[in-house]
Amino acid sequence: PEPSARRSSRDMGRPRHGPKRGARVQPALGAWDEEDLGRVPRVAVTAGATSDPEEGAAISLTAKSLRRDGVRSARRRKVDRQRLLADEAPPPPMGRRELLLLALFLLAVTARYGAQKAGFFDSNIPSSPPPPPRQISTDMAILLQSDATHATPPPPSPYLPMPAPLPPAQAPPPAPPRLEASALVAALNRRFTHGRPSERLAEAGVLVWQMDGLSSEREEWKPCGGLQWCARFGDRISASLISRRTPPPFSLDRAGFILSPHEAQGRLRCSVPHDGDSMHKNCARLGGNAACRPGCFTERHADGCSSPDPIHPDAMQLCYDPVDLRTMLEEQERTYATDPYDYKDECGQGNGCRYNELIFRTDRWEDSLPHLVDAIFYPKGGNELRARDVHRRFLDAFGLDEAQVPLLQMDLTSSSTPFTAVPARRLPPRTLVPRDADPFFLTGAKCDAMVLNPRRSRSKFWEMWGSASEAWTRVPPGGAACWGRGAEAARAFFRKALSGDQCDANWFEGASGALGRRGTPPGFTVAAPALLGFDDTIFKECSARLGKQEWYNGPGSGFNDELAHRCFEASVNVLRVFSHERPWSMCQNLQWLVCAGKGRLPGQGGRAMHFATPPSKLDTRTWITPISYPCEHGGCGVGELKYAVGDVYFAELCLLNRFCRNGGQLFAIDGPREAFECDFDEEAYLAFAEDLATPA
Repeated sequence: PEPSARRSSRDMGRPRHGPKRGARVQPALGAWDEEDLGRVPRVAVTAGATSDPEEGAAISLTAKSLRRDGVRSARRRKVDRQRLLADEAPPPPMGRRELLLLALFLLAVTARYGAQKAGFFDSNIPSSPPPPPRQISTDMAILLQSDATHATPPPPSPYLPMPAPLPPAQAPPPAPPRLEASALVAALNRRFTHGRPSERLAEAGVLVWQMDGLSSEREEWKPCGGLQWCARFGDRISASLISRRTPPPFSLDRAGFILSPHEAQGRLRCSVPHDGDSMHKNCARLGGNAACRPGCFTERHADGCSSPDPIHPDAMQLCYDPVDLRTMLEEQERTYATDPYDYKDECGQGNGCRYNELIFRTDRWEDSLPHLVDAIFYPKGGNELRARDVHRRFLDAFGLDEAQVPLLQMDLTSSSTPFTAVPARRLPPRTLVPRDADPFFLTGAKCDAMVLNPRRSRSKFWEMWGSASEAWTRVPPGGAACWGRGAEAARAFFRKALSGDQCDANWFEGASGALGRRGTPPGFTVAAPALLGFDDTIFKECSARLGKQEWYNGPGSGFNDELAHRCFEASVNVLRVFSHERPWSMCQNLQWLVCAGKGRLPGQGGRAMHFATPPSKLDTRTWITPISYPCEHGGCGVGELKYAVGDVYFAELCLLNRFCRNGGQLFAIDGPREAFECDFDEEAYLAFAEDLATPA
């Protein structure tokens, strides 16, 4: 039984509420004291009370044994306590004899010290030699010398010796200085010609990263991230090592970057001697962990890179660790010589997927820019326009010139000099050109040229409406066109849009929960202005108004739903219809724009419109050469009739410029929360509709 219900064993022997001031606290010598012992038999007998005489006798006997043992233990502890107190008693005071002897000793010491100062004693008597200097090792001497430049450390503990300090971690060797264009081209050609299997990237060939659609949409030199559909792949990039021994690149037409082997060496995650199917090797957490390495292997591959390859059963293993780069390249050379991996059907690249694939991690990627990029290139006969556009924007972003990061052409038919520099033909810096004269800023005049262009010219703007076969995303597959055949059908569609009958619809249809319910407009509690822009900037602006993170990290399929909910929560009207019954189309886009311009969107509370990307900052080069889906691979060149997702925002602004009498004010808006109220001109709108309805 416990001796006390409220006091622990360590509390026994000390006062319950602490000692009085000046009282001496006795040490606790045990868990039992005599007061507790007096209660033991009573507690035991009470706990064991029973009507059975034999059981009661047994309990009574047990109580007596406990009492007897407890009394003996208490007596022993009492004796121990007396001894301890005797040991702690202060020593007796000194007697007269001891005091006299101490005084004589101190007097003698004082007299000798004074005589020595006066010269009565010979100062040449040798004293004990000083101890020899401590011998230290060469390594310790180096450490002490390096520590001399720092503050003196505190003295070591007198009880435990301090361990010797560890040498400072060695910093990585500095990056070699950036070569001039001619020297860089010569070095790249040497790497290509003399590249061989090696653990070092610089000795293995030229490291090329081609634009595969998995990089940032507007800054292709960065991994995909933020709000883009490919953000789930943003924790890795795929590149290839090419050399005369194994020349196949990822693509024979796509532009790309030549990466610095020095900067990329420490980022290598794994490598594969063929296409690694890296897009299907994703981890639940971006960046992965020990059991899942993005682009290399996942949790289902129990042996990591050593796991068997299910796609290439004749391959040695699934992937190769960074230390096995040489082995991977040797394996590629063997397979390249016999060419057993000609997977043209599965590859989709049209080259048999005979290139190797190197997976690099992308954490702190931007910290390594621009030094990660040695040059920008395009294959001979490939997408030169895309390469020139990316090269110009890269130089502008980092304040460089083409001598520092040249534009190169790659011709793999030459085994000795595949890389040659080409002139960049750069335009004057934008800051030197007045805004009104800048050929790249969007203006009302440029919009007029786009919208007023006769239909028979078949410009890209006019191809955004019309029959279902002329625009890639105008209607769902198998759906109807915006209007039926003939001018009257077109006029009927535009008159219905102008009437505003559809304005009270739910423009969030398809979102999860009650927000996306068909036929139920969103219930805004305050005025909700219309918000236009690119998808990523709309998401960013709605998030900023809520104080939430301004990028999207979830799966690509959830982006539209998250955007819809955030913008509704931020009390702004956006066009986000994506249900199966009512998917987005250019027809829906025009109807929503007319409702927004007339101030008739649900809960709009006026004609206020905001722009996540201010119109004054729009660059028409992304209209001339689109970089958003489906043109992110460079497949939409200048003059083609295809249009991309980003083109829709250009069209919206140019239509507002035409429909609104005060449209010219749009291009002075410089911030995402500056309001614009359209003075809607129905005659101008009907004139635009007649242009569309009139056959070419």
